[in-house]
Amino acid sequence: MISEVVLRSHADKRLKQGYPWLYSNEIDNHKTPLSSFVPGQLVCIRGHHLEAIATGYINPHSLIAVRVISLDPQQFLDEALIETRLADALRLRNCFFKKPYYRLVYSEGDFLPGLIVDRFGDHLVIQLNTAGMEAQKEIIKNVLIKLLNPLSILVRNTSSIRQLENMSAYTAPLFNQPPAFVEIEENGVLFQVPLLEGQKTGWFYDHRSSRALLADYVLDKSV
Repeated sequence: MISEVVLRSHADKRLKQGYPWLYSNEIDNHKTPLSSFVPGQLVCIRGHHLEAIATGYINPHSLIAVRVISLDPQQFLDEALIETRLADALRLRNCFFKKPYYRLVYSEGDFLPGLIVDRFGDHLVIQLNTAGMEAQKEIIKNVLIKLLNPLSILVRNTSSIRQLENMSAYTAPLFNQPPAFVEIEENGVLFQVPLLEGQKTGWFYDHRSSRALLADYVLDKSV
């Protein structure tokens, strides 16, 4: 059974405009005490007048109390929704990248708050930065295997965001044993990426365009 969380008066305004978070001070703590929830619990979000307006998952220990999953109050985070949104993210990346080296999931940007997935060819590195996504770890693993058939999946749960969620940091294989290094191709250049020891997921795909720009400055130089 899905629990319900009720918002304070006018606290639904930003949510209805698409804002993906609800803060602890936006929860009506008298009608739905935060202490009654467990981290990662799925919730139906109700407005001050008890109308169902969205779904999400909650962490009573975090300032960001609720991460919104859907503005459809009938759509909850389950295996079917995770598969749909991961498949959508994959189709989008395939439109922009000819080779399988990219960030597959950008958390709220792909409507999977708290989840990061970086693709290094046949190897994946993921971060589960919230209790809600940590609770879905096995489902996420199974869906990624179904969609991508990777050789390995590594969890690099070392982000400082986990501290805000009152969660410990750890690094561990989720599927098979990943290699210490993998080779990727970016902007026509080959790189060795340290999956186990590098920062965050081992590589900053966000800086792809910056590294491409650098090529103009180092042409015919030894760097």
